[in-house]
Amino acid sequence: MKLELSHRIAPALHQRMTPQLFQFMQILAQPSLELRHEVAEALTDNPALEEESDEDAARLLDHLDGGFGRDLARGALEREVDDPDGSILDRIASGATGLAEHLRQQLREEVDDEKAIVIGEWIIGNLDADGYLREEISWIASSLDVTPGEIADVLQRIQEFDPIGAGAADARDCLLIQARIRFPDRPGLARLIEGHLADLKERRYPAIARALGVSVDDVRDEEKVLVSLNPRPARGFGRDAPVHIMPDVRIFKVGGDLLVRVNDDGLPKLRVSAHFRRILREARGARSEEVAYVRGRVAAAKWFIRCVYERQRTILKVSEAIVERQRDFFERGRQYLRPMILRDVAEDIGMCESTVSRVTSGKYAETPQGFVELKHFFGAGIRGANGTEVAPEAAKEMIRRMVALEDPARPLSDQQITARLRSEHAVVIARRTVAKYRDVLGIAGSSVRRQ
Repeated sequence: MKLELSHRIAPALHQRMTPQLFQFMQILAQPSLELRHEVAEALTDNPALEEESDEDAARLLDHLDGGFGRDLARGALEREVDDPDGSILDRIASGATGLAEHLRQQLREEVDDEKAIVIGEWIIGNLDADGYLREEISWIASSLDVTPGEIADVLQRIQEFDPIGAGAADARDCLLIQARIRFPDRPGLARLIEGHLADLKERRYPAIARALGVSVDDVRDEEKVLVSLNPRPARGFGRDAPVHIMPDVRIFKVGGDLLVRVNDDGLPKLRVSAHFRRILREARGARSEEVAYVRGRVAAAKWFIRCVYERQRTILKVSEAIVERQRDFFERGRQYLRPMILRDVAEDIGMCESTVSRVTSGKYAETPQGFVELKHFFGAGIRGANGTEVAPEAAKEMIRRMVALEDPARPLSDQQITARLRSEHAVVIARRTVAKYRDVLGIAGSSVRRQ
């Protein structure tokens, strides 16, 4: 299968999303653990698909490498797969788990524009464990090379999906979104959330009533509605338990070289059932509906194998391009990350940005610097005093090191960190950005850190 597959199909997605195309895009976006579940389900659902020996796998890969591009050129992507057990789309939807996949399903169903889908998938892939989006719209726009308005439009649509408020900046923002959408006729509820959550926590009902110009009973009525809202979008989507991270890629150093290997541990080698192939060869005289069923199962099995194979090859290609651009990071540490956007890698490997986005969202690399989510390699640069640019993740690492080495009796304030970033690293960022990065790193303010 040629690497042009992802590049060719992306522009046509909004024109015609066939079940085959949908399945390929889903497999391309899946992290390792989800892919292994998908393979297990496919082996159960399709009797024409089975595990194979190592010898069979080698022969199949040789065949795919030489023949899949020709199949594509003949229009194989546009052929529908006979599916007597129910539509592929229905099977995929019924097996969806987790907040991210739940949101991705709604994105695919309600958004037709390919650029909006790419933006939406990036946003969904960057939600934290609570379902919040911590990144600023301007930074996301720079990373994806789109306008802040385009980011804001897609983000607003996602926040209106189920659960309402996914993609909010924090709990307060999430509650506010729900109040405005679910209770537009209760402006007092929004005002209560906007400015009086701290008073409400301390049960200062008279103070809230005076500030809002209502009675204490009115405040209590709004509180009853408020407690029905969900401040944490990921609640109920299986994110509370510890999450086992399986690397999609392993990057390791051998001598002076950095080698990239796609992780296929635990991934069964697949083949089309010899029994089903024999049925097709000996189909003369069989009933037409039986032959159609077998042919459909075999076609679906071939397509699934090709999708998995192309996913692995595409991840390898993207990861190799990342390594080439970020050698200093892998050899010297996070502080040496370089600014890089999706377009950089897309141009390096001759693919579209949407493919790079799907390949990197929600996937991890095991590297000499530890586990790193692939999306963290991307981000527009922070302006440096000497005219150079620094990656946001590199700036975060600088902050982390400063705090780790500070005097516990005299911890650095955000303003002091800002000044040191400028004087010691020629990195120019605002104090509020330092505070945001510190929060992302899980570092408390200086008053809390003081010992």
